[in-house]
Amino acid sequence: MEKIYVYSIFGTSPYYQEIINFPPSGICFYQRTLSEYKSIKLGFKPLVRKFLIALKLPRITYVVKTFSADLIHSSRGILILNRTPWIVDMENVGCVVNFQYDLLVSKFQRKLILKLLFSNFCKKILAWSLAAKESILNGLDKKLEEKIEVVYPAMHIPKIKKRKRENIRLLFIGDFYRKGGLDVLESFKILKKRYDIGLTMITNLPQQFMKKYKSIENVSFVEPRLPRSVLYQQYYPNSDIYLYPTYWDTFGLTILEAMSFSIPIIATNTYAIPEMVIDGKKWISITFSNPLA
Repeated sequence: MEKIYVYSIFGTSPYYQEIINFPPSGICFYQRTLSEYKSIKLGFKPLVRKFLIALKLPRITYVVKTFSADLIHSSRGILILNRTPWIVDMENVGCVVNFQYDLLVSKFQRKLILKLLFSNFCKKILAWSLAAKESILNGLDKKLEEKIEVVYPAMHIPKIKKRKRENIRLLFIGDFYRKGGLDVLESFKILKKRYDIGLTMITNLPQQFMKKYKSIENVSFVEPRLPRSVLYQQYYPNSDIYLYPTYWDTFGLTILEAMSFSIPIIATNTYAIPEMVIDGKKWISITFSNPLA
């Protein structure tokens, strides 16, 4: 099979780590570091990002050195100005405008975004889910359907085995407010009266809740931003149920991570989550496909 050489513009998300470590068949990536847009001189470093937001511009960039790659794979809605073949993945239409949704109704913004997406150089728009696809079609233009292909993120199955315990251990990871951390703690207070269970919260517990919840028995609070290796080695293998009662989300990669450890999921029915969590169904493995095929 002839190889396709891809220059990637990837961030630090575990999804992109998986692509680099387990590339699709026939794909060879040039960029193998995952520092946030490290290789792009005009990339989205903090000051540049703030500047673009202030100017109310969509996420666009020009890749200075592509090393004669066959294709540029851009991520999280960053549109490419190069006159070479490129693809872009999106988990939601909002990522194109740094989630400033009001920019999508601006004639200038929409014209610029659609001009780049409809150009012959943009070969595919990879939607992370059917929900993402619908957000792109409804938020931009229905005619983009010809270019959109749903390619779900995937996680490999780790070799680390779950550890057996007598009591049940619940796990929560994420932003305390947006991911439903308060609901988890209030529910746990009720459940622990009836069952022998424990709870691990990997989150930033707001100061105003410290006194009320820090003293709850069998609850441990862990500071977030842990290395993925620590999550894989210590927390997922020691958990029995993963809780994800999020109020707003664009995908939920930790759901895939938990599923890769065969951990049952309890989650809210929002955005792309129903495409991953199906009541009573076991997770099925997904392999990456060639988006150009």
